[in-house]
Amino acid sequence: MAEPFRVEAPDADLARDLMRRLHAFPSELSDGGVYEVRFSIVGSPERAVVTILDGIDDWLSDNEIDTVRVNLDGRHYMLSRRSSLKATAARSPGR
Repeated sequence: MAEPFRVEAPDADLARDLMRRLHAFPSELSDGGVYEVRFSIVGSPERAVVTILDGIDDWLSDNEIDTVRVNLDGRHYMLSRRSSLKATAARSPGR
């Protein structure tokens, strides 16, 4: 069985929101000092990881979370939310 995809959330409510958004993947919440959501990878691992990353990206943007730490296959990553296209276009020269 593959190691779970783990996401550290800023608080319990945001962790539960992420679990709700990615309800297609079995998940559990632990709060050993850090609110960590563990998602089980089901189906195609490549497709599952892409789907989870897309869900995290939407969750970051919708909740205005700047960065979140994720763990996959024993490696740690920091994911940042994408800046909105409107804000990027407003700062671009010639617009």
